[in-house]
Amino acid sequence: MKAQTDFYFYGCENCTLTELITFGDYKVVSYLEKRNSNKSRLMLLDKQNLGIDTLTGWLEGYRRIIKTGENSFTSIGNSSLDFSIQDGKIMIDRSIGMRYFLDVKENGMTIDNPIIFWDNWVITPFFERKEPSKKGKNKEDSKLFERQFFALPTKELRSNPDITSSRKDFYGGRVPVESNFIIHGKEKNPWWKFYPITKKVIYEGLPYRDATFAVNGGGLLMLERMSNSLYLLSQTPEQVQAKQILLGVDTVKFRFWEVFSDLTRKQDYLLVWNISEKHYEIWELDISRGSYKALGKTPHHPYHIEDGHYFVKLETDKRVDILRLPIY
Repeated sequence: MKAQTDFYFYGCENCTLTELITFGDYKVVSYLEKRNSNKSRLMLLDKQNLGIDTLTGWLEGYRRIIKTGENSFTSIGNSSLDFSIQDGKIMIDRSIGMRYFLDVKENGMTIDNPIIFWDNWVITPFFERKEPSKKGKNKEDSKLFERQFFALPTKELRSNPDITSSRKDFYGGRVPVESNFIIHGKEKNPWWKFYPITKKVIYEGLPYRDATFAVNGGGLLMLERMSNSLYLLSQTPEQVQAKQILLGVDTVKFRFWEVFSDLTRKQDYLLVWNISEKHYEIWELDISRGSYKALGKTPHHPYHIEDGHYFVKLETDKRVDILRLPIY
């Protein structure tokens, strides 16, 4: 990789910037309040980095933003919102949120996060705490978990705007009433039905290493980080199919950390943590062949890859800087 100097892209002082994603001449910047990670602000910048639109409100259970097209992106967490950029404004196309999250069950498992909109489906993991591996321990103390991914067709969603998301201080009231969906764990007669798309995976450890996603052309790349499992999801009008991509990697030495799709160059990447050498590596993926090529190591943790460059965020107590670095 080239020397990582003089690649400054954007920065701000005394700010809580979390991510910056480019859309042609536009940039979308997200900010979160330090004291309340659910409170957020999205700002649209023009070519001169001037703010031309701002949305302020609640981005519940926020994890990250994923670019899904030339002018579209989605947020993931224990809710998901689809956004599009239209005529110099950030518009919200649809929203799905959870109420009484831990009471949303399927096949004896509890819904997990992040949840993501993907075309005509909602994708999310579920988990279940298993019996402890050692005798004499309570199930509640067990660190043995089972996780499985499920899909819910969007055609089955029911609009149910609640008081919070209908207010003007929830992203300026731009959440459409007809596509504002709520899954309520306390509902007496649950209408939803999630369909399993992967096999169950058992692992030992805390279940907080979230899955991560990347839109891959017509498919969706899904990384289950607890088990080092990479999947390519495809869809028909009636079902979602998940194909596991087997890379033949020594999972004792490497931990899969993030998956990315460069929509400009139509290339997929994997961010890998080298356990023994304690550094990140960027691998170029060939999904069709189930192979990879290690491109080099990086001291940074990229959050986005586009047009042959990866974006990293550098933070100090006083400022946040975004660097745009060439992959090779």
